[in-house]
This record gives sequence, C-alpha cells and structure tokens, in this order.
Amino acid sequence: MPRQKKAKTKPQRAEIENAPPDVQHKMLVEMLKNVTIHMDQQNVARKEINDFHKKSGNNQAPAMNKREKNEAKTLYKKHLNQGQEGMNQLEELINNMKLWRANAINESREKGDLNAIEIMKLKHGCLPIINMEKNPEPYGAGALPLQKNTRLEKYDEVAAFVEETNTWILAEVKGSISNHRYECIDVDDQEKKLLVFTRKQLIPMPRFTVNYDKYPHMALPENAIVLAVYPGTTCFYDGIVHEPPKIVSGFYKIRFTDNQKPGKLSDPMEVSERYVVAFKSEPKSNAKKLAVKPEEEEAEQSTSANPIQAKNRGKSKDKLKEEKTKSLKEEKDIPGPAPKPLETVFYESTDDELKDKKTRRRKKKLNEKPNKIKIIRARVPPHKKIRSTRQFGKRRVKRKPKVPVGSSNSEQAKCKLEKANSEEKKTEVSSEDVFLDANEEFPGVSTYGLEEEQDDSEKEVCKKHRNKDDKRVDDVEDSNDLEENASSAPMRSTSECGDERERRNSSSDSSDSQSGISISDHERLQRGYETEDEADD
Repeated sequence: MPRQKKAKTKPQRAEIENAPPDVQHKMLVEMLKNVTIHMDQQNVARKEINDFHKKSGNNQAPAMNKREKNEAKTLYKKHLNQGQEGMNQLEELINNMKLWRANAINESREKGDLNAIEIMKLKHGCLPIINMEKNPEPYGAGALPLQKNTRLEKYDEVAAFVEETNTWILAEVKGSISNHRYECIDVDDQEKKLLVFTRKQLIPMPRFTVNYDKYPHMALPENAIVLAVYPGTTCFYDGIVHEPPKIVSGFYKIRFTDNQKPGKLSDPMEVSERYVVAFKSEPKSNAKKLAVKPEEEEAEQSTSANPIQAKNRGKSKDKLKEEKTKSLKEEKDIPGPAPKPLETVFYESTDDELKDKKTRRRKKKLNEKPNKIKIIRARVPPHKKIRSTRQFGKRRVKRKPKVPVGSSNSEQAKCKLEKANSEEKKTEVSSEDVFLDANEEFPGVSTYGLEEEQDDSEKEVCKKHRNKDDKRVDDVEDSNDLEENASSAPMRSTSECGDERERRNSSSDSSDSQSGISISDHERLQRGYETEDEADD
C-alpha cells in the first residue's frame, strides 16, 4: 500500500485573526481592561503595605511584635498571590500578541511584499516568554539549546552548514525525510529550492525568550564564543559576546572576528537574541583527510606492480564489473554440495624461538640496573649527639677519682679521707641511741629540771625522727662529695686541717657553755648515768 501523504499544516491562528475588524477592536479593549485592573491591584497593595509600616513604626521584622509579624505575613502573602496571577495573565496576552505578529509577517513573506532581511528585523521580539516555574527544564529557551534527540518541526528556523562554501546560513525547515535528514529552504533564496541536510549539519534557533532581568544565567555570558548572524546578511559568523541582554527579547552586543583590525575583533554590534547560538565546529563530513601512512603507500606501490592489475589498467570500469558478475553467475550455477570451509591453521612457535625470547628477557633484566635510592644522612654536630650512659648487661659502678701523684698532694688527700671516716663513725654512734619510744623517759630529766620539755606530742616526735634521718643522709652525701672532689678541688696544706679541728672544738665548747652542760655530762647522760660517781664505777 502506498503511504498516504500528510495534509499540509498551517501555523495556528487565533480567533482575533479570523474575526472581522469590529470584533477585533472589542477583544483588544477587553484585554486592555484586564491590564488596567492588574495595575490597580498592584497600586492598592503597595499603599496597604506602606500604611502598615507607618502604624507599626518598625520597618524591620526583628523589631516587630508577634501580632505585627503575623499581620505583615498575611498582607505580603495576599499581595504576592494577586501579583503572580496578574503576571501570568499579562504573559498570556503578550504571547498571543507575539503570535499574531509572527503570523502577519509570514503572510506578507508568502505574498513577496518583504525582503528576507526586513523579515528578520520584524521577527525580533516575536519569541514567546517561557514560564520558568512551570518548566523546570526549559530546553530551547535562551542559551539552553534543544536536546540532540528532539525532532525539528515545520517552520523552525535553523543554522544550516553548506559543504560547498563552508558557511552557516539561515534556513527554514519544510519537512523531515527521516529522523536524521530534513528538507530546508534558504531564507534568502527567492526560488525556494529544497536542500537536504543531516541533523548534525543543523543548529536550531531558540524557541522561547526569558526574563533575563530575573534569570540572568539563561543568557550566554560575556566572552563566550558564539555563531551569530552578521547584521545585513543571512550568514552566521563566529564572534565573542561583548554584553548579554538584560530584558525580555533583548539584543546581544557581539564582536565578530576581523583580521584587518589590530585586535582581530570588530566593534560591538547589536544582534537579536533570536539569531545567536553557541559556537559549533564544522561537521566531520567536511573534515580534511588525514595524511597517508608510509606503510599504506608501500602497499599501494606493491599492488600496482602486480601483472593482473597491469592488465586491468587499460580496461574500463564497466568491463571489469561485467567480468565480475559473470564469474559470480557461473559459480552459482555449478551443481553439487557447497564447498567445505577452509580449516583454520594456528601458528606454533618452535622451541628455538621460545629459547631466544627467554634469553632476551634475561639479558634485559641483567642490563637494567635497579635504581638504588641514595640515603643522605645529615651530620650531627658533636655537642648535639646524645650518648647513652646505660651499659647493657652490666651494672654501672661509680669509680673513685684518681689521686694525683706527689708527696704534698697525697698527704692532703689522706687527711681529708681520715676526717670523712671519723665523721661517719660519729653518725653511726649517735644513731644507735637516738631512736626512743614515746613512753620512755629521757635519762637525766629529773636531775637537770627538764620536765617541761618532756611534754612533746607524737607529731613532734615524728618530726625529730625525720630530721635525724635527714641528717644521716646529708652526712653520707657529704662524705661522697669529699671523695669525688678530692682530685678536682685545690689541695690545702696540712696546717689548714689542724686549724679546722681547733675551730670545731671551740664551737662545740661555746655551745656547751651556753647550755650549762659540759662534754662529760653529755657522755654520762647518753650512757644512762645520773651522777659522776656512777660513771666512775
């Protein structure tokens, strides 16, 4: 069955376009009334909000009470809803007016009253405004292009790439042959010849405009590379965006490439947003052929040297085709079973080849020297080196300092050692009789009248014991210090040793004289005798 041709579709026309002029006048008046009503509502809303702020006296929300905040919320919500409804009505009216204008321009073009460039100027501002709230993915609006899978419709304006001239021209879609091929007409062609283009050779123009004041990201940014119609022509040229549009149906200011100027860019020119598209390189079909490899050139030369090809050079292409077809027919007419397919032959490498491969690998490994990492250690100065005093497996013994050789020095050292030994003996003797119980009475208390000093508390007794232990430790440390410093300290003469003994004896005598007790009395009391007669016995 032959495929039925689709009826030609015409652009949609509104009721006002088909109506007589009297009805058109009435419809326009009603539209203007709706616009005035919306404007009055906006003015009333502003007055109510200003009056509320005057009464409250606070223009900022943090300074308001709860009651004032609630009143402000209700007012703003009410007026926002009214304003949004009015904006939607105005957008619908504006879009209808743009559609009427576009239809009138198309009718005049079919009649031949207007030129292509004049029609392009009149079509500026005819793109409908898109509602961004209802369309979260506004493909085909502003700088957001249509998806590659979207099918182009009739009367869509596109930028078509012509391979013969390597230029982009403005064209109009008239129909689709398949999903990837379209029939188009050059806008500037008066004969209206149909040209076939693939989908890759076409760039659709934007279908909607945007309120760029509210949505500036929907426009192409500054310094973006674009394809735009050069003013006064129907061809697209590459350029740079100098300034994007700021209002609905605005103009781009574009600087086209110009090699004659020093900056290689022309002065900014105004181009309608309808004819500005993101830059696209030439399709692959027009790409230059790559350079032939030397291996392929050698193969071509070898084939040309064959005798069979040399015979066929003089023959024409038609004769060669006839000979091929005859050979095919003869093979088909041969009776009998079909020939068996050729057996697949696998190449097996010999043992010698395998050995050669292994030896090569070994040689490579031997030749390849591993890259050793050099560790560079910093030199530590001697005064910062930490030397451990620990001897592993042995206990460190404190050695006595060496005594220098000499008669005078040896005598001085002996004198000091004898003095230290005598002090150690004194401390040992005194320590035997010091530790007494708290209940025991000190001997000689009643004789010498020391009853008042006997009432010491337990705390004071503990303190005495501690002080005595500390004295014992100090004496031992003093003896060790004397041994260590015997060699380093300056040696004194033997006469100095005698002077020190006399000073100590004199100091002890003075202390005993102050207390009123002689040396013999101390010794008697320590041994437990009360009188001198008992000590003599």
